[in-house]
Amino acid sequence: MQSVRPENPRAVGGPLSDPAQPKATVTAVDAGVSTSGLRTLRDALASHQALEAQGPTVAAATIASPGTVSAAVDHPIDTQRWAGQKPLATGFSQLVEELLALPTPPVSCLCLVGFVDPGLVAATAATLALNLAQRDRNVLLIDGDLTFGALSRRAGQTGRSGMIEILNESALWRRAMCRTSCVALTFLPVGRGVLSCAVDEVGRWDSLLQNVRLRFDTVVVSGGIWDAHSIAVCRACDRTLPVVELGTTPCAPTERGVAELKAAAVTTAGCIVFG
Repeated sequence: MQSVRPENPRAVGGPLSDPAQPKATVTAVDAGVSTSGLRTLRDALASHQALEAQGPTVAAATIASPGTVSAAVDHPIDTQRWAGQKPLATGFSQLVEELLALPTPPVSCLCLVGFVDPGLVAATAATLALNLAQRDRNVLLIDGDLTFGALSRRAGQTGRSGMIEILNESALWRRAMCRTSCVALTFLPVGRGVLSCAVDEVGRWDSLLQNVRLRFDTVVVSGGIWDAHSIAVCRACDRTLPVVELGTTPCAPTERGVAELKAAAVTTAGCIVFG
């Protein structure tokens, strides 16, 4: 699998891309073998271990800033609020082209998960969703990070119903959706409260994603940090895109997360590497 590193990157994500910032490596998508992404993950882990051995460059994980907490609002969410503090990839254009070129059955639902920094996962998912929307795709961006809710925090949408209520069957997904400043991009926030212990997460995620696929061309789920909730959403999605940050985060959590991802038999579509 070959890494994509454009020589002349251009801003393809509107306000969420900055060609002057350092690039991330976006690995190519392998359409034929579901485990190809896991081999890429092993390569990323090897690089991660080598960089960590070179010296103490590890930085603490950055959780998304809460932003302005607000109740439900009618005005569109400004997508620029999802840019975050981390530099994002300028190679997303190539990644999007590869995702759209996958053979049938088409990949209509993607989940992004990380292993250390939920803020980076959220900003990456938002960038990918916006790039897809700019290619005449009707896209739904879901904040599936039930622990931190990084996208909802940055958008100031922590005061309204969302995924937690939907999974608890106390709210309808059609009424929880929010408009954004990009006409083709719709947002579904994380919601409030806690997930009921009686919830069948696998069944509820599967049911939700089957329904939203009828309305949207592509669904992008920001899954936050790999945890006990990740298996349900990752299995319900067509593909999972792990987000790995090299050199500036501890290697051990990434190693544990990759091992659990493999054990869960999650279908991957390559790996987005920052570093």
